[in-house]
Amino acid sequence: IGPVAASPVVSDELGIIATTTWTITGMLGATARNASATLQFLNRIYFGVTPNTPHPTDAEILAAPNQLSNSKARSVNYDCSGGRRYWIAYPARLGIMAGIRVNGLPNNAFQVVTRPLTNALGFTEPYTIYSSNNLVFGANVPVQWG
Repeated sequence: IGPVAASPVVSDELGIIATTTWTITGMLGATARNASATLQFLNRIYFGVTPNTPHPTDAEILAAPNQLSNSKARSVNYDCSGGRRYWIAYPARLGIMAGIRVNGLPNNAFQVVTRPLTNALGFTEPYTIYSSNNLVFGANVPVQWG
């Protein structure tokens, strides 16, 4: 096995579209030795703030902070200084949000939209975007997405 490339390589030649595990079995005399490698696909979850617009643009989403994860649940501290709307965008196949808390209190004051989002590699997938209904003020607004 040669060195690992420093940047990701995208290829669909193997037709791998889901988490896949390979196991190699070798023999050392009469003893079998196994080694496994797993390729797991993770989702890019984006979150950020926008000025007084109902939802972020695709460019704003793709430029926003993000994490790779198989869960939409997370805690995010938003900087809403000067009045901004905070938002989160995630693949729609992960389902709806439940148990959203802002400053520790339950909150359901959001605008929700699902629309196609094309990532930097050209892959398009429906994303669900939750945006706060109103402008929020504060340098550190904690939100727990469930």
